Amino acid sequence: MNDSLRAEPEPSASSSPVTGGDKGVSVVERQWQSVINLGPAETPLHTQQLRLTVAAFNVLADGLDVNGQWSYIDPATVTFERRKDLLLQEIDRIAPDVLGLAECNNFTEFWAPELARRGYHGVFQPKSHGPAARFGAQPDGVALFVRTAAGLELIGEPLRNAMRPVAISALVRAGLTAESTINKSSTPAMTSSPAFLFRVAMTHFKAGKGDSNTALRRQDTQMLLTQLDAAAAAAESEVQATIVMGDFNCEPTEDCHAPWRERGFLCAVEDMPWTTWKFRDTPTEPGTAPPPGTAPLTQPKEKREKIDYIYVLNGPGAQVAVEAFLDVPADADIPRALPAPNYASDHLAVAARLNCFTAPLA
Repeated sequence: MNDSLRAEPEPSASSSPVTGGDKGVSVVERQWQSVINLGPAETPLHTQQLRLTVAAFNVLADGLDVNGQWSYIDPATVTFERRKDLLLQEIDRIAPDVLGLAECNNFTEFWAPELARRGYHGVFQPKSHGPAARFGAQPDGVALFVRTAAGLELIGEPLRNAMRPVAISALVRAGLTAESTINKSSTPAMTSSPAFLFRVAMTHFKAGKGDSNTALRRQDTQMLLTQLDAAAAAAESEVQATIVMGDFNCEPTEDCHAPWRERGFLCAVEDMPWTTWKFRDTPTEPGTAPPPGTAPLTQPKEKREKIDYIYVLNGPGAQVAVEAFLDVPADADIPRALPAPNYASDHLAVAARLNCFTAPLA
């Protein structure tokens, strides 16, 4: 999709200011961008509407933050203790109905209770070899939360995968009545039936450049699709939509996206130009040992890429349209890449507002 399909930006996502964090810093301003013609229009056969806000956020694991080899950043300024309030600010201003976290640790001590206070229930899957554990922190993994305060609930046991690709997926049910709405400011009228049933998966693919890592991400994609197919075959009821989101660690041109498109998945954040932006110190002469008693020579290396995504697939009797996505902040508002004093991760949260249409109520 190109810029000609964008509508004028909506009011800032931080139009209701949230403050706090390190010395009262507020999270950087971002705009919701309305989307035109990305998904079906309402038709007589699809008149019942459910509005959902979904988000995926790589929150930069405790332990990986101070050991990130950042250029221009004092590690003492990016500890989890100093970042956690800003992370919550980003979630609060999005107010997602469904939230996925990558590089999540401190789940029991921090994320579960903090999000429970905000009306969420969540499940967590650590990686089998979470890299944060190398630095004495808890193993990181992926988490999935639904906003029970807005009438959503997890159904049955989630499917978990601790190996590649680390993932957690679950069935989610939302009560549905004519013109029911779930969003950050309202709770839908709930009935025992009908309901909108959808499956959500949160994942984190293998990182790294080169052909071998590209091949591993393609394998990650195929394995996750196989798991979703098996879950669908075993389910008692057909889902009306499937949402897959997370840190895919691959740019839009990489072929790990092809299987999603071939299956009919729609990218809800198609127009986001980037999702991670960082400078890291890298050796000027890789593979060369420095003289004894001296530090290796390094230089800043910039990485500004789009590697986080939300994919949506229609199920039988339903259609999903993307209403808006949360755009990137202005470059002038980020002092020098991420993490920044006003943004607490090296990844932006990706978020989309979805309109879900189903067959009319009997």
